[in-house]
Amino acid sequence: MILPVNLWSKYGIDQSKELPEYDFCYCETCRNLYRQQTGKDPLDLEHPDQSPSWRRFRYERINNVVNTLAGVAHQHKKPISAAVFPTPEIAKRIVRQDWTNWNLDAVMPMIYHGFYRENVDWIGNAVDEGVKGLHGKFPLFAGLFLPDFNGNYADLNLAVNLAVKNGAAGVSIFGDVTQEVLKALKL
Repeated sequence: MILPVNLWSKYGIDQSKELPEYDFCYCETCRNLYRQQTGKDPLDLEHPDQSPSWRRFRYERINNVVNTLAGVAHQHKKPISAAVFPTPEIAKRIVRQDWTNWNLDAVMPMIYHGFYRENVDWIGNAVDEGVKGLHGKFPLFAGLFLPDFNGNYADLNLAVNLAVKNGAAGVSIFGDVTQEVLKALKL
C-alpha cells in the first residue's frame, strides 16, 4: 500500500517507491497459494511489486473477499457499498483495489484532492475515470473530504457540480457536516 503523498509526513515515511513492508501480504498462506498457481515464491522475484502475475494474484485475492461479502449481503437482500481509493488506476496501483470488478450496489471513491495535492478540478477527472471504468455496473458517489476545502464553500459547491457533471450519481461527504456545508451542497 502506498499512502497519498500528503500523508507521508504524518506517518514519517517516504513512499516514492514501493516498500516491501507496505507492499503486499507475504504471509505463508499467500506465498503458498501463489506458488501453487505459478510455481514461484514471490520472495524469490527480484522485484515482486513489478510482477504482473503477483499483482494479478493480489487483485484477485482482494476481489474474492469483497465479492464473497457482496454475495452474503445480496443473499440477505441487503445492498452493499464501499468507500474506495479515488480512481480505478490509483486504487489498483497503491492499494490493490480492483473495485470496478466488485459486485457492489454502489461505490464511494474517496476523491480527497488535498491528499494528492490536486486542485478541485481533479475531482471531475477522477469521477470521469471511475464512471468510465464501471461501464454502468453500479452508481458512483464521489467521496469529498470536507477538511480539504478549508471552509471554502464555493469550492465545495464547484466539486459537487464537477462530480455530477462527470457522471456521479451524487456525493458522499466525509467530515463535519455543518449548516454552512449543507447550504453549499444545494445546487
